Amino acid sequence: MIRITTLALTLAGLVACTGLPDADSGDTWGDTAVADFQGPWQIAEVQWQCEPGSNTWTYYARTDGWATSMSLDIVETGDGNWSENPSMVWDEYHDFDDNLAYAEDGSWDEWQIVLRGVSSMGSQVSGETTLFTCGYHSNDSLSWKATMYGDNSALDCAVWGHRPIEAYGSGCYVFDF
Repeated sequence: MIRITTLALTLAGLVACTGLPDADSGDTWGDTAVADFQGPWQIAEVQWQCEPGSNTWTYYARTDGWATSMSLDIVETGDGNWSENPSMVWDEYHDFDDNLAYAEDGSWDEWQIVLRGVSSMGSQVSGETTLFTCGYHSNDSLSWKATMYGDNSALDCAVWGHRPIEAYGSGCYVFDF
């Protein structure tokens, strides 16, 4: 019992002196803590929701291992042009901008992006807004791809939605919702 109490007091003293890191995990990618996690680096979970009242989409991803960044691709595969002329179909690219939380030992990371809906192509801004609306666009008309990056290379990707393999190929894990 004395060892546990001593260890707890020592850890409390270290935290009080140095404080816990408050930077996102991307800022600490090169730290020795990453060495504790042996992989595989992968996207473990994705979630999304759209709030119809505000037409705001929220995307969440949890990874095994730290990511320096995450990206989100969205394409309207439910559009009638998709099969015949994919270049005429609206698609968007966004960076996840919020690193919500991460494990000190590098074993997991949580990311989020919130996109506010807009009504014209000219007002759509990557990482901030989307032309896709809650009422019209859904799992039967959109395909999504989340990509996890470490340093400058992709570590993993995951796809889901209407026709994700047609949209992004078969090289990513398919979430079946």
